[in-house]
Amino acid sequence: MRVLLIIVALFMFPNANASFYNNNVNSFFKMLYNYKFESADSILKIIETQNLDRGYISLLHVSFKWNKILSGCDDKSSIENCLEYTNRAIKQQLVSYNSKSTDGNYYLMFLYGYKARLSNLLGKEIYGAKYFFDGIKYLEKLDTSNSERKEFYNLAAGMYYCMIGYAYKSHPYLIIFSKYTHYADIQRGHDLLILGSNSKFSFIQVESLYFLVKIYSEVEKNNEMALNYNSKLLEKAPGNLLFNYYSIKILKSQGKILQAKQKMIDLRTFAKNNNELTHDQKEHFL
Repeated sequence: MRVLLIIVALFMFPNANASFYNNNVNSFFKMLYNYKFESADSILKIIETQNLDRGYISLLHVSFKWNKILSGCDDKSSIENCLEYTNRAIKQQLVSYNSKSTDGNYYLMFLYGYKARLSNLLGKEIYGAKYFFDGIKYLEKLDTSNSERKEFYNLAAGMYYCMIGYAYKSHPYLIIFSKYTHYADIQRGHDLLILGSNSKFSFIQVESLYFLVKIYSEVEKNNEMALNYNSKLLEKAPGNLLFNYYSIKILKSQGKILQAKQKMIDLRTFAKNNNELTHDQKEHFL
């Protein structure tokens, strides 16, 4: 079930009434990825005043909560709080669900992805697997005719193809979900994520790169590729302690101890200088 635990933070996309790529949303993700959580929260409050779809805003909130969990706020209460919020968001979407609604399908697909990961963190891996496959129902209904939506499809479908491929490979009992075996295409998943990693949109770049790092470091055990993609991640978000931690972890596995020690110094410096982190967050990766 380990392979299901590495499904990465999956995320938001444009809705019919507003562009995803407005300045406030871009600033929100820039702050979020660099672990400036107070700044990200302030920007999110501004975004809430705009005339945006509620499902869109709910996903921003879930992403905020999820990234705080990754940063070290990973106590059971925080995870359950995020799961409860995600469940409410799913219910709200299902009440008004229209199978022909492109945005509704995107929202539900990503929300179920979050629900799967949160369930895994709570030790409920079987439920996590179920919710993960629940999300596929909405992936199959996505409209990719719009170029911006196609960018998000590359990220989302790439993740699903890889994860299902690795899941079936590692856990044969998942044959109970046999109707999804046509998604078990690791190579196609890799190809789509590589497209995402070269996207002109920084958000899609970061998520695609992060997932490629997880794949190459934890599944493929290819440290050179993992370090290559992680270096690109750090170019986008140098203040992200998790991304810095992965550099240290990969370098150590390569026997590059001196470089790993230098990266640890960098990590300590970023943590110390970030006044928007709690003491526990600053110490989480040290």
